[in-house]
Amino acid sequence: MGNERTSTTGTTPVRRRDHALDFIKVVAILLIVFHHYQQDSGAYFDWGINFYHGNFYFGYVVELFFILSGMFMLPYIKRIGDGLTLKRFYLKRALRLLPLVAIAACAYEFMVLIYWHTFHERLFDKTFDLWGIVIDSLGVQDGWVFANPGVNNPTWYVSVLLLCYLVFYLTTALAHRLKVSPYYLYGAVVLWGIAINTYELDLPFMTYTSGRGYCAFFTGVLLAATFKARPNLPKPLVGICAFILVTFPALIHFHPDIENLRYLLVFIFYPSLIVIARVPQVNRLFEFKWIETLSKVSFDVYIWHVVCLQAVLYVTRLFSINPHFSSHLTLLAFAALTFAVGAVSFYRIEQPITKAIKTKTHLLD
Repeated sequence: MGNERTSTTGTTPVRRRDHALDFIKVVAILLIVFHHYQQDSGAYFDWGINFYHGNFYFGYVVELFFILSGMFMLPYIKRIGDGLTLKRFYLKRALRLLPLVAIAACAYEFMVLIYWHTFHERLFDKTFDLWGIVIDSLGVQDGWVFANPGVNNPTWYVSVLLLCYLVFYLTTALAHRLKVSPYYLYGAVVLWGIAINTYELDLPFMTYTSGRGYCAFFTGVLLAATFKARPNLPKPLVGICAFILVTFPALIHFHPDIENLRYLLVFIFYPSLIVIARVPQVNRLFEFKWIETLSKVSFDVYIWHVVCLQAVLYVTRLFSINPHFSSHLTLLAFAALTFAVGAVSFYRIEQPITKAIKTKTHLLD
């Protein structure tokens, strides 16, 4: 799940990192951390932005993650046509994502268990769920055929992302077999996702969360194809996108209950944000090593932030500490903690596991 794109100078491929997209990803992760912090701690801010039960539903930031993940799939259209197998394509992604998800799921349930044994109360109203650990570790907890058990709930994104990868491979392979452009099928999947949510379907592979994933992920694939076709963005398009970025927050502020807000984000606001981020002059503004580092550890932050909050709630109650959760300072301190834990996880858990899997299977090459 890198953040690089390839350009060509003469005959030599050049790898260019999208530093602005790194920054966007870091900010998006922070917003999700803030969102769940307020949701699970019950914090409420008397002034400023409330990231839960405020004017804007920050849970829709996950759609941005799906779009970015879909954009990185563009090179695989040709590779699948050239014979890349489903096993190699899917297992590569599953083996990158699921080991950390499995470890965090065990940690989450351990916190649920120890909280109950210590205080005889449920943490987040959860009971220990061994079956939940199993299906969460397999990446099928949500959007597939099982009901989401709520084990480390943010990992629903990983489950639906893996499902999107599977649908991407199958639609791409089908398009190559039928000798038609795969972009027609990707567009059909976007419409399928909209239909799933519009008609509130709740069937295997057709749930509210999978519909969200299909819609945003395949929009990302189509967006990347558009960038490939027009690498030099026309100035009028950049101007329109800049105008949308300026005016869209005001629209949300004055119309917090706007219908189908998620589709405005997926089809208008997030693509506009990405268009601006790809402008070379904007990208150069974010060429800092610390931004790149924070971006690298952002997935670990996402996986661990709810477990971190569990630990904070347990320790503060165990030692009768009464932190002021409805304080912006506490919010920022918690965010710093989650990024510290994410960094340790990335360098001491995720990277060693990835290296070991790569050495033994060669699937991550």
